[in-house]
Amino acid sequence: GMTSYYIGAGVSLPIGERFSIEPGLQYSRVGASLQGDLALKALSVLGVGLRVRAITDRLELPVLLRAEVTRGLHLVAGPQLNYALQSKLQLQGQVLGINLLNKKLDIGSAVEPLSVAALGGIQYEFANGFQLQGLYEYGLSRIAKNNAADIFQNSVRIGMGIPIGRRS
Repeated sequence: GMTSYYIGAGVSLPIGERFSIEPGLQYSRVGASLQGDLALKALSVLGVGLRVRAITDRLELPVLLRAEVTRGLHLVAGPQLNYALQSKLQLQGQVLGINLLNKKLDIGSAVEPLSVAALGGIQYEFANGFQLQGLYEYGLSRIAKNNAADIFQNSVRIGMGIPIGRRS
């Protein structure tokens, strides 16, 4: 797993008393991280370790349907289109706690530029409009180019929203 961030903006378009459609545009950094010690007995006393991170910066276009369950509490779900801006592989190696390898490689040619995901989760909106949100992203399309591997982008997201402008 990898801890990262996202930032963006969206609008809420009411389609009834308890429902709205919320399209948005976001920038995010997603990826995966693998870390471990090399399992060679002869090297174990040297503390040889390796960390590999695959990182993709992307633009996201979610379109969520928001349904009010009770005052302030909402369920949200919908599709999201993702566009990969850049993808890198970061390699870090160490011996005795000293970093000896720190290399970034461009892997954009191995990553599909467009992907699709389904989002679902809950949102709580306080009386002043401030929102807290928890979402799960389930990748529907492979992110490795030419179906080279069965890799999908799945993530858990925790976010907050701050209203701008007048609310009706």
